[in-house]
Amino acid sequence: MHFFRHALVLVVGLTSSSGGVSRVFSIGIPNSEVIRLAFDAVVQSVMKFVLGNGEGFILLLSCDETSRGAYKLASNISSLAARFVFDRLEEQSFAAFSRLQNDVPAMEGTFVLATKTSSMIAMLFSFVGPAYSRLFVKIMYGPEWESAGVPFLLSMSLFYLQFISVNGIAEGYFNAVATSKAVRGYSMFTFIVMILYMGFGTVFAVYYGPAAIILANALNMIFRAVYCARFIARLNSKKTGQTRTAFVLLKEATPTLGFFFTMAALSSLTLGSERLMKDEVRIRL
Repeated sequence: MHFFRHALVLVVGLTSSSGGVSRVFSIGIPNSEVIRLAFDAVVQSVMKFVLGNGEGFILLLSCDETSRGAYKLASNISSLAARFVFDRLEEQSFAAFSRLQNDVPAMEGTFVLATKTSSMIAMLFSFVGPAYSRLFVKIMYGPEWESAGVPFLLSMSLFYLQFISVNGIAEGYFNAVATSKAVRGYSMFTFIVMILYMGFGTVFAVYYGPAAIILANALNMIFRAVYCARFIARLNSKKTGQTRTAFVLLKEATPTLGFFFTMAALSSLTLGSERLMKDEVRIRL
């Protein structure tokens, strides 16, 4: 019932902001704008609910109890970073985009800076985290979860943060500037992607386990981020008269090659230190 409450709040807000029921309703029937906006709110809430619980459906249909537990544990650990780091960046970016709507260069500069910063933070988790995932799970949760495959799933979940970070900023930009028509188009697109995600995720999880769900989630984030970037590039091209493409926009927001090499070197160092720490823990145990 959560999504119906969204629609009710929207209708009541539009009614009160329009000067009363008499100006919004005609002969007891809501006008088309109220119905359309309420429908958009309901559709988005339903899709958010399905996307948020889709993993549970896939796990229930295609994985055994041990695999479900391993996936949930790895997902809960990695979600801490998403909740406390990337959600905050997305909220701040959305607020900045909302304030700068009439300044396209400033908005693009903010988008590039926010996406690059978010990507660099995510890469720290992606390159450094997997080296210590096995040792972390063994110490915090015991060898039974280590043997259940949690370290591998945790490593993949940390890598998945890279796609969450980019998509969050792109959707923040989109939501700040999109019209109701654009929102409906995006809702339809995400609905199609959701159906594909549920279908492929269920099928491949039967053969490859919970790791297939993480890969399906990553593809879901990629499709959504590219859609938003494409919309942003087209909108800014119309406003400025300069041709912009989603590829150019995302390329500018990508960390430099030097940062990639730095992360690769850091990953090598962490792998070496993890082996030393694992030997030391084994000796103490």
